[in-house]
Amino acid sequence: MKMIKLNHTLQSSNKKPMASAALGISLFLLLISLYFFQSSNVMLTSLKDEQQQHSVSSQPRAVAVKLTEQQQTELNAVNAAISDIDRPWQQLFKALEMAWLKDISLLSVEPNAKTKTVHLRAVTLPIEQMSAYITRLKQQKLFKSVSLISTEAVKIDGQDGTQFELIVTWS
Repeated sequence: MKMIKLNHTLQSSNKKPMASAALGISLFLLLISLYFFQSSNVMLTSLKDEQQQHSVSSQPRAVAVKLTEQQQTELNAVNAAISDIDRPWQQLFKALEMAWLKDISLLSVEPNAKTKTVHLRAVTLPIEQMSAYITRLKQQKLFKSVSLISTEAVKIDGQDGTQFELIVTWS
């Protein structure tokens, strides 16, 4: 009988030094990225804690103070002035812009917070645009009423035009 001899040793594969170097560099970069990620998380947490401590310490505390009659009167006057300032100016002017027509030129816009009115002075060449503008103003939800005060024939660059005044009441 013939004997067979088996060799079970593993043969080493070709070593690729470039692949090993790329793997090593990749692992190194991964470790550096993880380190910076962890340190930024720690820094972010400390900043959030500091911000929370600052916001808690800077909250105003209510203090009850007895006011004299004169001080109370002054305080009421200041509150009234603040409420006059705190009117819906943005909504008011946005509504005016929404009603704007290209043939209408506004000459003046004079809001009055106490009476909740706006006095508008405008000019247009085609008189039909005046009524269209009034209709568009009336369609705005913010405005309660629109009243024509006066009209006047004017010359604009040698052309016949109409100057008109409106009172608009807002809600």
